[in-house]
This record gives sequence, C-alpha cells and structure tokens, in this order.
Amino acid sequence: MQWLDKQLKTYSDDKHEGDRLLEEGQFEDAHMKLQEAMETLDRLYRREHDETLNLLQKCWKELVTKNVELGDQFLQEENYAMAREHYQTALDLAQSREEKDEIRIKLGQTGPERATTTLSNLFEEVERNPASPEAIYNFATELVLEGHFPQAVTYFEKLVELTPEDCDAQLMLANTLADCERFEDAERAYSKAREKGATDAEVDYRLGDLQYNRGDHAAAVRYLARALEKQPDHADAQRALAHIFAVGGEYDRAIAAYDGVLKLDAEDSEAYFELGNCYEIRGQMEKARESWMKATEVEPDSDFAAFARDKLESTEPEGQAD
Repeated sequence: MQWLDKQLKTYSDDKHEGDRLLEEGQFEDAHMKLQEAMETLDRLYRREHDETLNLLQKCWKELVTKNVELGDQFLQEENYAMAREHYQTALDLAQSREEKDEIRIKLGQTGPERATTTLSNLFEEVERNPASPEAIYNFATELVLEGHFPQAVTYFEKLVELTPEDCDAQLMLANTLADCERFEDAERAYSKAREKGATDAEVDYRLGDLQYNRGDHAAAVRYLARALEKQPDHADAQRALAHIFAVGGEYDRAIAAYDGVLKLDAEDSEAYFELGNCYEIRGQMEKARESWMKATEVEPDSDFAAFARDKLESTEPEGQAD
C-alpha cells in the first residue's frame, strides 16, 4: 500500500473511532483520537502542498524553456516580431537572475537587420537634435524594446535632465534601472517620480514589481496591496498580486485575486488560464475547466488560449473524448 493510501486509512480510522467515542460520551478519549486524525490530515496537506508547489515551479520553468525555444525558432526564420514576443514572455516568467540575463541577451538579438536600421535611424535623429526630448525618448524606447537596457538607461537619464519635471520620464528611467536589476537606483528614481507627480498607486505597483524581482515577495505583496488600496481598478497591480499568491502556493488568495483581475478585464485570457490552474490544484476540476474554456473564448488566438486548449484536452473526463 502506498504512503498516501496508508495515511488516508489512518485518518479515516481515527476519525471514525473519534466519532464513536464522542457519541458514547468518552470525551477525553474522543478528543485524543480526533486530534490524531487532524495531525494525520495536516501531514497529508503539507506533503501535497510541497509536491504541488514543486510541480508548479516545474511548469513555470517548462513555460520559460518552451518560449525560449519558440523564440529561437522564429529568430532563425527571421520572424523578429514573434521571436521578441516569445523571448519577452520567457523573461516575464523567468525566476533566476542568470536565466533572465540569458534571455535578455537573446531579446537583444531579435531582428538584427531591421533593428539595426531602426536604431540607426533613431540615433541619427538624436545626433541631429541632441536636445530634443522626443528624439531621445524614441531612441531610448527602441533600445528597451530590443533589450539594450544599460544603453537605454543612459538616454533616459538624458531625457530626465532635459525634462526634470516630467514624472513619466522618471518612471521610464526607474523601470529601465529595474530591468537592469539596479534595484537601489530604481527605488530612488521611483521616489523622484512620486515627487514629480506620478500617482502613488503607479509608483507602489512598480515598487511591488521591483521587490518581487528582487526576491522579497512579502514586501512585493505589501506594495501591491497599497497600490490597490489607492486605486482599486489598477489591473496590473491585481495581476501581479495574483501571480505572487499562485507562485507562493496560496491558491485561495490567488483565486480571489484572479477573480479581481477578471472584474477589471473580463477578456484577459491569461487570468482565466491561471485561475483554472489554481482550481485544478485545489481539486475543483469543473471550475478549472470552465476557466480554461473562457480563456479560449475571450482571446482565441492568444498563447494562453492555446495553453488552455491543451489543458482541456488533457483533463477531458472519460467518456467525453472523441
């Protein structure tokens, strides 16, 4: 008999015996037996939680690997837009700093011919108009899109010098510093953005994202919760909070957070897909399949709709398969 079967039998026997003793009025013995049943149930939960969390981490890693592979394939085919899209998805899902750095290198290689032409044209515009905020903004933004974050920082710093009262310029600088994992510099830039007029909700959301990438999930949750207190309809903050709860194995809180996302954006296929995954882990397969089905309906051409179709196929109840 497997470990799980033995534990379930032990729990069932202790529970029934405790119920019997309780009916007979043997309260002390009943309390001891029911306590043993609860301890067995707690052991079961902890083991299942750990195994589920490990499986979830494995799924995230497989998603990263799959998107990097697709990015590599599209890059070879010179389909630079699709390559960039998959590399960016992989970067968003990656957990370790080393993994993120490798993906950023790949992201910077997307569309070498087209990217070089675009960057050359934009750089020439900067050379012609070195004091033009618009020219610097366009060049710095393209650098970010192509994954050249350190170079982008230099030009966003120039933009901030030219437009010192522009909170958006401060925010873009802070975001790019965070992309470079210069977290302390990014925090200072976010503080300056707040001083220049950036909304508290937006700054707290960005700081929550920064703390998550830094590995401090508790601090990330505090910042994101604060952002939502100040702006309840901040969908990005709600998504980030749901993701942290799911990754941390807090599935009930993740489900509530993803429900919150969908109240703000009823056509978010990613939220439906992740909500379905949470329900699956909780053993609520009917709700899981309903969520995956919604993901395929609201954005049928999205990557998450494709992932959802795979989940629906792999979990189809017996007797319903074609």
